[in-house]
Amino acid sequence: RPAMETGNTIKFFGCLAKLIQDSTLSTCQPFCEEIIQGKQRPDLLIVSFLNRFFGFYAKHVLHIPTIEIKLQHWVFDDPSRAPMGMPTLPFGWHRLIHTHLMIPQDYRGFQSFDNCIATILDSSSKTNDGTPKIATQLPTMDDFLLYDQWHDSEVKHSPLLPMLIAQPSIFQNVLCPTLPTPASSSSPSKKNTALRCKYVGPAIIESTDQIDGDILPSSSFGGEISKRK
Repeated sequence: RPAMETGNTIKFFGCLAKLIQDSTLSTCQPFCEEIIQGKQRPDLLIVSFLNRFFGFYAKHVLHIPTIEIKLQHWVFDDPSRAPMGMPTLPFGWHRLIHTHLMIPQDYRGFQSFDNCIATILDSSSKTNDGTPKIATQLPTMDDFLLYDQWHDSEVKHSPLLPMLIAQPSIFQNVLCPTLPTPASSSSPSKKNTALRCKYVGPAIIESTDQIDGDILPSSSFGGEISKRK
């Protein structure tokens, strides 16, 4: 919160990285137990900003159809303004926040998730006395997501998963004017981007559901600790 209040961009992303790092095991453990090793895999997996790696993993390793749903979409191409209160720098240099800070940090987070999943699966493939069980060798991130792929998908607005943005379509022209639309896309690649990234209208949540899990256990709100009580 202090980083946001003072506009300290570097500190903000440092806090975000620490949040992901501190919750890596508690995030990967249920994914391994319920999705990878579970007896009944979902027909469709929905992911969002902080857990999109699990969407990539589900799609490429487990072959589960996956879509990403976002409440907002950050685009740094507009030289006149940076998104989400980020500092607007001269000559559009705020784009460097995206290419030199966000993209590399995201990828390092993906690597942490991938390593954690591998560790969990390795430990579960051994019996109590340490002898290995028969286990299927699953691919690692190097087999389905290289850094250049991630970088290009972000810079060229070519999402690796079909993406739905929970904002009205009119927001796109104001907040993300450089994002391709089906009508403005002449090249096949831009048209494909426009089809994979759609503004579908606001997400509406019933007021009775907007309660932290500490108060109402059945609520979708609140942290992971409150969910597991």
